[in-house]
Amino acid sequence: MVVLSGENIVCITRRPWHSTWKTDQQIMSRLARTNRVLYVNPPRPLREAVRQALGVVSRVPVVSSPRENLHIYQEPILLAGWGRGHLFSRAYNRVAERLRIAHLRETTRRLGFHSPILWSYDPLASWAIGAFGEILFVYSVIDNYDEYFSTGEIWHTRVRASHRELMRRADVVFAVSEPLLQQCLEYNPNSFLAPNGVSFDLFEASMRSSDTPPDVVPIPRPIIGFIGVLHSSIDLGLLEEIAQHRPDWSLMIVGPVEGIAYGDRRVFQRLCSRVNVYYLGAKPPNVLPDYVKSCDVAIMPYRVNPLTFCGDSQKLYEYLACGKPVVSTPIPSVRRHLPLVEIAEYPGDFLARVERALRDGHRLHSERMAAARRNSWERRVCEMSEILLRRLRAATP
Repeated sequence: MVVLSGENIVCITRRPWHSTWKTDQQIMSRLARTNRVLYVNPPRPLREAVRQALGVVSRVPVVSSPRENLHIYQEPILLAGWGRGHLFSRAYNRVAERLRIAHLRETTRRLGFHSPILWSYDPLASWAIGAFGEILFVYSVIDNYDEYFSTGEIWHTRVRASHRELMRRADVVFAVSEPLLQQCLEYNPNSFLAPNGVSFDLFEASMRSSDTPPDVVPIPRPIIGFIGVLHSSIDLGLLEEIAQHRPDWSLMIVGPVEGIAYGDRRVFQRLCSRVNVYYLGAKPPNVLPDYVKSCDVAIMPYRVNPLTFCGDSQKLYEYLACGKPVVSTPIPSVRRHLPLVEIAEYPGDFLARVERALRDGHRLHSERMAAARRNSWERRVCEMSEILLRRLRAATP
């Protein structure tokens, strides 16, 4: 398969490069193997920038280059965002935005990023269109942005307007799920499905090893595992139900806790106090496959809401890469992988599906791994590259 190569890519994102890796970091890290990539970190809140300038946290250069062809941009302190709550912040941010464009444009000139591909993962990046003399504008839609922000009607209106402008003006739109693709097609016929993927080689290497993490060794079997970020979309009540009704099962949870509500924090504390629940905390990405392969059944206990309905969890591909039986709540993107997964269609069905997976889950082991291989990040980049190359050829006079 053909891979995009020899291009300059300016990527506007909502996730700092050194945060937990998601779609944008995975795609850009692989494109940087054959292209030059400038990854633009999101603006820091002014408070964080001031703390950084005062040495409270480590200073970050404007441009760092962790490896060849990959450059990470962080705006200087004077261009940090003020917030979004009041009139002064909006006025300040408008001025800072203009200065940020000028500074970023000068940075691309200094790095020699002439006629780049502009690629956005940020629904608020309409300011960037046309700012860099780009030969192609690509917009990747990885969340339901109509529902993503709930910080006030003014801010929400701004997000919706920018998101729609980006969809309309993009040369190519990639959507991470079928529901999002249908939304994008309403605004741009050049919209394509580009689901998430998996670092398959990393998981395959783990499967060839017999090593078990030391903190997993004493956990009794069977192990029902969730490996992922614990955030507001995770149904902690469902996890508590599993632990309560099946005391002979061990519920293993691996991952950081991020942004859960106060009520959910209380549920999580209560959950972790159960004798058959093992919360092992966050782990480095390179050892996560060892925890996935230690599960007897891997679960996706997502709440079904407008965000998860339009999402495409990377966890599924990671579970499949280890050949593990998977039980999920009824998320549309999971249905693409039937019969390799068990879907609990209603709340009371989840326990029965886990029992079935424990009994019969070994049957489709190789088929699950084959499905994960077909959804590797490398293959996804090739699929996206073919679409972009066709568009570039069509634009060449």
